[in-house]
Amino acid sequence: MSALEQKLRRNIDIVLKLTIILCAFAASASAGYYYLVLLPRRDAQLVLERRLERAGTEALRREEGARAEAARSAERERILSERRAMEEEREAARKTAAQRQYQSCLERAQEGYATSWAAACKRIAAQASKDYTECISSMALSKEVCAKTYPDHVVSATCALPPSVKADLTANVTKAREACLQESKAVVP
Repeated sequence: MSALEQKLRRNIDIVLKLTIILCAFAASASAGYYYLVLLPRRDAQLVLERRLERAGTEALRREEGARAEAARSAERERILSERRAMEEEREAARKTAAQRQYQSCLERAQEGYATSWAAACKRIAAQASKDYTECISSMALSKEVCAKTYPDHVVSATCALPPSVKADLTANVTKAREACLQESKAVVP
């Protein structure tokens, strides 16, 4: 082996050693990059994605809870509104019935007043008719004189009553109307 061959061999050994060192360095640099840079980044990305997923799930859960609460609140409000409407309808019906009852009571009081007035007129007319007949028969006066003396001898439902009878009837109808009003106030406070 000549010196040239030895030199060439040495150079080849150096190149071969350098190649092996460079390959080992490249392999360790690749492994280092993978374990020191790439893997932590990927793990951090996974952690971030899990956090975002949990936050999204939690936000959806809160949103669903808010929607459910809004639906429950709307249902409660609807039920309360229906109850208020029913109460208002009942109250209106009760007031209408009370008003009808009050009007009916007033009509009965007025009918009683008219009936009492007519009865008083009939009593007075009956007495006047009796007196008129007695005037013609027992006193032997003419019909014209007796008619002037007893002008109310014809039976009628409407007549001019004496002030005391008229006052009594008016007082009775006023009491009946007040009783109707008190009864109506008792029903509708």
